Amino acid sequence: MTVDSARRVLARTAAEVGGMRKLASELGLSERTLRCYILGEEPIPEGLVLRVIDVLLERLPQPPKTQ
Repeated sequence: MTVDSARRVLARTAAEVGGMRKLASELGLSERTLRCYILGEEPIPEGLVLRVIDVLLERLPQPPKTQ
């Protein structure tokens, strides 16, 4: 994943979950740190995008159980 793609994923996920403050809280980051990642002022740690994907997956509707 490119750096620009990772930044877009962070920004889009923040919008999906209700803002940067909420996403930062879910990721255990300060809002300022998350903003720095999104703006490209700090390098995004390798595992952060995977954690963001987990946040998104938790919000997906659960499929119906098959019997």
